[in-house]
Amino acid sequence: MPVSVHTGTPPTPLPLLSEYLSEPDTAKELGVCTRTLGRMRERGGGPPYVRIAKRVVYRREAIADWLRKQETK
Repeated sequence: MPVSVHTGTPPTPLPLLSEYLSEPDTAKELGVCTRTLGRMRERGGGPPYVRIAKRVVYRREAIADWLRKQETK
């Protein structure tokens, strides 16, 4: 039976998910740690997200829209 070997590189995203960022990538883009992003999510104040099983992903355009809404006048 073949054994899967983990190479340390993340799997290539499916085309369907290509417009989404992982939680660590989103946190990096926003300049916050993943824990902060998680707290924002729990409190309902962060960018919109999608949960796929235990994985959380963020759509790039939704992040941009959320950021624009955070602008102060």
